[in-house]
Amino acid sequence: MTAALARASQLPLETVASRLRRELDALGRNVCDDLAAYDARPYEWSDALAEFYERTSAFLFESLAWNDMPTKQAMRNWIVAYLRRTGRANQRVLCCGDGLGFDSTALALAGAQAAYFEVSSACRKFAAEVFATNGAQVEMLDSLAAVDEGSFDVVVCLDVLEHVPSPSRFVGELARLIRPGGLLVSHAPFWLLDAATPTHLRENLQYSGDWRRLYGAHGLRPIAGRYFWNPIVLQKEGGAATSGRLRDRAIPTCGGVWLKLQRLWPAPMQLVVRRMLQGEQRARRKALLGSSATHSAGEPR
Repeated sequence: MTAALARASQLPLETVASRLRRELDALGRNVCDDLAAYDARPYEWSDALAEFYERTSAFLFESLAWNDMPTKQAMRNWIVAYLRRTGRANQRVLCCGDGLGFDSTALALAGAQAAYFEVSSACRKFAAEVFATNGAQVEMLDSLAAVDEGSFDVVVCLDVLEHVPSPSRFVGELARLIRPGGLLVSHAPFWLLDAATPTHLRENLQYSGDWRRLYGAHGLRPIAGRYFWNPIVLQKEGGAATSGRLRDRAIPTCGGVWLKLQRLWPAPMQLVVRRMLQGEQRARRKALLGSSATHSAGEPR
């Protein structure tokens, strides 16, 4: 991991090892440390924050640690299982903002015609190694603007919308890429605005739990998902409607009510989630640094 990170970030191995250890101690630490050197206010979009995204390598370490955690692995495994159950696992799937490429890899290994898009050049370098290591056939896109309308059956966009200054417009761009009747699989913890997530934008909290404003405005309606929308599955109008199981349809509705409450008082949920992630992280850090880490079947390496 350190060698691949060093190649992607162009940092010395010793620096990479140190930064990776810091990230394994506390998820988000590298982003917080690096952001302090910029004139950027936490939770607010600015030119300084845009410059930070362009220059930092901090998200390499955060993304690697996050993708190794059971919470993220459960989300990825749920998506693969859902697409298999609904007969979509072999369709054309785009992973937008996939960072290090683990989601694209998992979908490709499950039989999807996978495509990957990411703006970070460092992440793209690392993802190319992940694809090669796993023998995954993944198309790497240079731009979404050049992609024809309705090119994909499924678009997966995880942990992106909370970072962008106009989530609704971004969802509109994704909806353009989805064929009628196709799916958008999304996860966006708008409510998570704690000390470890300074690049989540406070103005986006208004979208927490509100699928009608964020997704419905672009012809997308929820048909399935996990509680707390991690993730939520939405279908684009115009094709054959997917009725699905009653439980599948009920979960996004129940989750939406809970997520709307987080707009008023997000602190308790933030504390619970942060404590849970800290517990997972301590266990993974002990395994990784103790050289006793195991590789779960089906998980990309």
